[in-house]
Amino acid sequence: YKQPLFDVKAKRSLINGLVPILTFCCLTFTVPSSSPKDVTVVSKELKPRTIIVNWQPPSEANGKITGYIIYYSTDVNAEVHDWVIEPVVGNRLTHQIQELTLDTTYYFKIQARNSKGMGPMSEAVHFRTPKTESSDKMANDQASNLPVKPGSHQPPLDHGFGSPHGNGLFRSPLSILI
Repeated sequence: YKQPLFDVKAKRSLINGLVPILTFCCLTFTVPSSSPKDVTVVSKELKPRTIIVNWQPPSEANGKITGYIIYYSTDVNAEVHDWVIEPVVGNRLTHQIQELTLDTTYYFKIQARNSKGMGPMSEAVHFRTPKTESSDKMANDQASNLPVKPGSHQPPLDHGFGSPHGNGLFRSPLSILI
């Protein structure tokens, strides 16, 4: 992204003495020269087959960002044309992806676009979907339907923050940040 360049020169005139002449260069844009940053992937609560990808714009956008491309694959080494593509229009910094396979590791990369083209891809971020769909829903239904006896002590629910995998009752949004 280049700023306009202005140059003021004085030219001698035989009639009026010095006359200033203003010359300038046009505004020049190029493709984004850095990738989107702070890419995170989180699971959507109560929807284990759905994830939400979040990111920040590239620090060197070189103009107005007009959209992003999210690439995802189960094989981090796959050729880029084999990755699934999710276009994101405009300057949104979040996108939801649905119908993923359970108990599967996915890799995500993001690329910014401006009026001149595509910038570089971000580094791959990985995320593993939960093992089962029904256990989360069943456990949640069972937990909400359990009678509570007055004066009884119930252990606090582990929402998955105490261990990297949780206890299966609830899946907390897991975040992976690079």
